[in-house]
Amino acid sequence: MGEITLPNGGHVDGGRLLMRDTWNAKLYDPLFQSYESSQNTSKPDKLFHKNRLSGLWAHKSPLLSYLHDNKLITLFFVGVNTDQCVSGTLQDAFSKGFDCILLRDGCGTTSPPFAQQCIEYNCERVGGFIMTTEAFVKGIEASLH
Repeated sequence: MGEITLPNGGHVDGGRLLMRDTWNAKLYDPLFQSYESSQNTSKPDKLFHKNRLSGLWAHKSPLLSYLHDNKLITLFFVGVNTDQCVSGTLQDAFSKGFDCILLRDGCGTTSPPFAQQCIEYNCERVGGFIMTTEAFVKGIEASLH
């Protein structure tokens, strides 16, 4: 990646791009803290590493095994680079028979707006459903009452 200028004006060596166990591939700190605190609960969060755009590209993977072993069929998608990683995983999940729901405002990309629009368009018409995070939270809250 070369040298990177930090917000405070300092400089660091960027290292290799998105290599496991490097600073630029680690989970966003608030999410990592939530993951860590869940490890002492009866249902700890799971963390799966991937090495392709899609988290479900392989015929067998720890993630796919976990989903099948736990009989999980509905997947909610959020993440970075809607038109790349999120889309790739959603398409592979749909092709493997999962029900896919894209949380529109839980995804984003640095690509031009039409890239996100294209993924949403295709998801709505072919590969699943789209909803907002607000609708998701309301649905969860309603199911708990």
